[in-house]
Amino acid sequence: VFGTEIEFYTDHNPLPYFTKSAPQSARLQRWAFALQKFNVTIKHCPGVKMPHADALSRLV
Repeated sequence: VFGTEIEFYTDHNPLPYFTKSAPQSARLQRWAFALQKFNVTIKHCPGVKMPHADALSRLV
């Protein structure tokens, strides 16, 4: 994982801005600091384009 680029796709639209701006709360600052160890790119993909995202929760 170290040294490789990781693309993380999410249907949560505010999440990509997490790595682009300074988080306001202490908890989010700790998460941002932890992610700095990795070469992570967070990208938004609408939920309708990712039907597998909710597959496990819909089986219940």
